[in-house]
Amino acid sequence: MKRQFFQVNSFEQFCINYCNEKLQQFFNERILKHEQELYRREALNVPGIEYADNQDCIELFEQKAQGLLDLLDEEARLPGASALHFTESVHKSNARHFRLDTPRKSRLREHRDMRDNEGFLIRHYAGAVCYQTAQFLEKNNDALHASLRILMEQSENTYLKALFEGTTSAPPTPIRSTPGRSGTQKLAAASVGSKFRSQLNLLLEKLHSTVSIFLLP
Repeated sequence: MKRQFFQVNSFEQFCINYCNEKLQQFFNERILKHEQELYRREALNVPGIEYADNQDCIELFEQKAQGLLDLLDEEARLPGASALHFTESVHKSNARHFRLDTPRKSRLREHRDMRDNEGFLIRHYAGAVCYQTAQFLEKNNDALHASLRILMEQSENTYLKALFEGTTSAPPTPIRSTPGRSGTQKLAAASVGSKFRSQLNLLLEKLHSTVSIFLLP
């Protein structure tokens, strides 16, 4: 499971590398932790294998309220939401986190030229990746444009029409922003990040219920 790393790393690489962290943890538990526990129970004289625990990196993504995914969803609910404010919130909420740092700590000059509120660096298990947050909010938004919904409702294909029928007349339930930020109501919609996290956790639940065989290149 290799990290995905480009000169410009956006929301796609952010999600992929979050997934890689979860899969690496599953591998660590199944092959390194559980197998060594079995060797000890069987009193086998097998040398121990040291490995890095990446739970703290996963918590950086998933922690309630302060985690990167929750901060991104919270930013989307704010009036005047912006990538710059989201990035500032990330650094402020996780200022002492070992896994998180500013772009200037990157080894690439292109990343060091970024301002602190334009991105952040995460120390993944496979190495550091610097993310540029300019398009995070737009890419995390899973709302379908109203004109596309109307177009689908008017489709001559009965299957497509049935899928979207009634969606334009039933808007999402409004929710309030976090107290203290604003009393303005914002529409609730499941984000790409929250759906990805939910689906990834379902996948891992299934993997934990199986007998795993790993094929390494």
